[in-house]
Amino acid sequence: MAASIAGSDGRYDITGSDRGGERNITNYINIARKATPHHRIFSLFYPNPKITDTFYIDPHLKVPGAVLNSIKSSIRTPHVPTTRRGELRAERREQQQDLPKNLTLSLEDGRMDVNIHLIADCDPNSSFTRRLRSKASLSSQSALGSLRKPVVPRTTITASVNATRPKTFKAYPMLIRIFAPQPRPPFFFQATCTGSTSISRSPLTLFIPISFHGPITIKIRVGNIDNHLWMSPAVAGVARMMSEDEQSRGYFLGALPDTLDEEDEDSDDAAVSTRPIISADRDDDEESWQGDKIDIDIGNGRLRILFEDDRLEGTLRGASSNGWIWPAKWG
Repeated sequence: MAASIAGSDGRYDITGSDRGGERNITNYINIARKATPHHRIFSLFYPNPKITDTFYIDPHLKVPGAVLNSIKSSIRTPHVPTTRRGELRAERREQQQDLPKNLTLSLEDGRMDVNIHLIADCDPNSSFTRRLRSKASLSSQSALGSLRKPVVPRTTITASVNATRPKTFKAYPMLIRIFAPQPRPPFFFQATCTGSTSISRSPLTLFIPISFHGPITIKIRVGNIDNHLWMSPAVAGVARMMSEDEQSRGYFLGALPDTLDEEDEDSDDAAVSTRPIISADRDDDEESWQGDKIDIDIGNGRLRILFEDDRLEGTLRGASSNGWIWPAKWG
């Protein structure tokens, strides 16, 4: 798996691994790392954990449950006798937890620097394209019938940094880049920076794909949201603020969907379109929206949102990308 390496200009190599551009395409990744407690005098010099890597996620790749179960932790929680109603509730919770996320990254007291590539449906190495070629090799009849894309749930990505102790010089930064060329299923990205008020100041720099079309919600713990949020001019130019209160703000990026326009579309075109359809019979648009979505809780930290082709300005781009330098208006 290709690690991201910063160059002198602050940009990163995202072309693939060192072996001829080969990509390790996978799905349902779960990584959790935390610092090992030290009780020595010089524990300050022990390295903090980190997640620095490049991930290639194929939403159409159906990894067998037997494979996922075989690599899970063998630790089992002790059995606690429960009533029949409690058993039913526990069973429902287990069923919900059994729905794996496409990528889960969890870090405690460390920095995160990752590239996330969502494989397009038309990519030669995608599972959807391979199945299409396989069916086409059987018969032309099967090839014609396979043009209708299967229903794929929204790609789910979560990333979290939990600060349990203060950092000496700066907070634990998060730098995340998401690349998602069309056509693809919609994705939901959720990021959290948790910790106490005094130490939850992790800066998050998020590069989103140009193809992103949907809502972005931002939550803070306390203060003025403008003091915690910065958008690149390109992102701000297409972001429509839809809601705000003392601790959150909601934007919609791209053209706002029109329910009547969606109803007038031809059913065949809607079947192969990657654009989500909003039901006019429901009032809770949050529940019915199944397109791209980003939900970020930065606590008392700071957030920068840029498009994937935006560049951080300034002479020290590498330091800026790691959270040392912020836009001038932040001081």
